[in-house]
Amino acid sequence: MTSMMSGMNLDDLRDLVYGIEPMAAVYLAGFPPQPADTEEDLLLRRRVIAGQLHAHGADQQTVDAVDAHLSRLPEYPPELAVIAASGQIRAAHQLPGGVPIDRACYGAPATIGPLLAWLRHQPAHLVVVTDRTGADITVVATGTLEARTRTVVGPDDEIERNSPGGWSQARFQRRAEDSWLHNAGAVAEAITEELAKIHGKLVLVAGDVRASQLLGDRLGRAGVPPIIRHVPGGRSPDSSAAHRDAAVLAAVREYAEEQDQAVKDRFFAACGPHGTAVKGSRATLAALTAGRVATLLVVDDPADERSGWFDADGWCTGDPAEPRPPATHRGRLVDVAIRSALLSRAEVCVLRPDNDSGLADGLAALCRY
Repeated sequence: MTSMMSGMNLDDLRDLVYGIEPMAAVYLAGFPPQPADTEEDLLLRRRVIAGQLHAHGADQQTVDAVDAHLSRLPEYPPELAVIAASGQIRAAHQLPGGVPIDRACYGAPATIGPLLAWLRHQPAHLVVVTDRTGADITVVATGTLEARTRTVVGPDDEIERNSPGGWSQARFQRRAEDSWLHNAGAVAEAITEELAKIHGKLVLVAGDVRASQLLGDRLGRAGVPPIIRHVPGGRSPDSSAAHRDAAVLAAVREYAEEQDQAVKDRFFAACGPHGTAVKGSRATLAALTAGRVATLLVVDDPADERSGWFDADGWCTGDPAEPRPPATHRGRLVDVAIRSALLSRAEVCVLRPDNDSGLADGLAALCRY
């Protein structure tokens, strides 16, 4: 049995579309919480998926491999992606919150739009729960369902800023502030190290208000300061953990949506006679073939079955009358565009069909020149 991938990155997805071998791509939406009907409903959905794969031309060995993988899952995950070819499971990954409906495709290039969209909305980030003595730093890499936690203990012992009175009060206050500042510096250094390891920018901070302020000041002095968002909860064990987890999910989702909007804003700003934006499948695929695309914007609609043509090296077109290289292959237009973008190391921003993208026929690009 192929185990679930604990992490996923762009190189993994690039490997899936690098070749020209047809692949099955199955996306399972969240399972309805009806325990009495779970087994029967899953069996029905498996049959529908098998029928869809057959309708797209999948070979029986690959259909059987997908069905066997689904049938052997010890716990049915809420959302799931399975990629298979030649009777073998090539990748399997849980996609929490990333699959609104069941979907089954077969062809080349592999349909990885939902995987890309999910990955883009799982940015690398840190969750820092701090107090005046140090912090617990939870590190989440891009596209992973697992995390690791690092505890940082500041160099100074905790000193309370109390009110001893008399001449010593100011000295005690300065000593306490210095201690907290040193400890915040140690936490900031650890945060910088961890962000560099995961190539992240987002830091979610919870905990003591004064310690959070001092930490923010220290991080703000960095050459490229991280993006800091605050979430509720403290470092001491209490009932705040569940509220913090929900707030972290919301903050990460908001950050990812802001990044998508920023891409769209750059695209529309670059539209015009002298801009670097191109619209529509014809212009976008021509720019991809020329290696000019910096960011591909694509609406991945399951109902979009337009055809495109591609070769092993990244050439692509959506025009059946365009002259082609000697060895070309036919595939779904959106998948052809995504493959070419990945092979040329372009960024890919996958937009939902219900998103008011303003893109001509669902394809557009920001070009390097």
